[in-house]
Amino acid sequence: MHVVYLDVLFLFNFAVDFLLLKLTSVISNSKTKMLRIIIAASVGGIYACIIYFTELGAFSVLAKVFGALICTALCFENKTARAFIKRAVLLLIVTFSFGGGFYGLYSFFGDGKRLDYENGVPYLEIPPLLFITLFAVLYGLIKISYFIYAKRNAVTKEIITIIFQINNETFETKALRHTGNNLCEPFSGRQVLLVQNPRLEKMIREEKEKVYIIPYKSIGKSSDILLGLKTERAEAIGSDNRRIDLSGIIVAPTSMQLSNDGEFNGLIGEKAFTRI
Repeated sequence: MHVVYLDVLFLFNFAVDFLLLKLTSVISNSKTKMLRIIIAASVGGIYACIIYFTELGAFSVLAKVFGALICTALCFENKTARAFIKRAVLLLIVTFSFGGGFYGLYSFFGDGKRLDYENGVPYLEIPPLLFITLFAVLYGLIKISYFIYAKRNAVTKEIITIIFQINNETFETKALRHTGNNLCEPFSGRQVLLVQNPRLEKMIREEKEKVYIIPYKSIGKSSDILLGLKTERAEAIGSDNRRIDLSGIIVAPTSMQLSNDGEFNGLIGEKAFTRI
């Protein structure tokens, strides 16, 4: 009779879910708090213990999908249904990739006999050092593969239209989307849209709360600060008319001349578009 220890089952699946959620956050460039990852991984571990001992039959796949939806809802700040679905799908893809890679590595380095699956839930008793090593190797391989792909397919320069809303007022700007711009708000990690707009400059001066202070340094100039406001809604429209949700980015007005020929009056970095 095969003996299953509940604490080992929970801890193993907690660790798996924690790394999967963290990896999903890295790949999608979705900023989330560590506490939310821990809570989601804990719920995932408890959920894994429940379905491991439940007779599900053909419904085991649906149970795993439901578990991914729960973890996605708990881990990430999903402002739209589309963002929620994309993160959930990515989590499932990462899970399949991670699970297959883990089994392959474990079978290569070990005997592969102590890994058990019930209803798609893994159970494994292995030495902690081997466990950590396997996950570290997989984490590194998947992350490196993603960044190679992202670098190869990165957009270097594109003029886009960004429509955003602040304090229930709607603005529209032509912005340069550029990989060389990494400006972000240091505490939240939110990307910053620089924009030349007198109305926004006046709004910043009148705003007494919710103003973000953003330190920056440009080429050939000393360090300075920008003041910004968080968007309530934001959407980018590319040259192919594809719409991308950018809600939550910080908009910082500037008096700097961003374009010599007036082709654009905004500047935003590529990282704002790599999140889901």
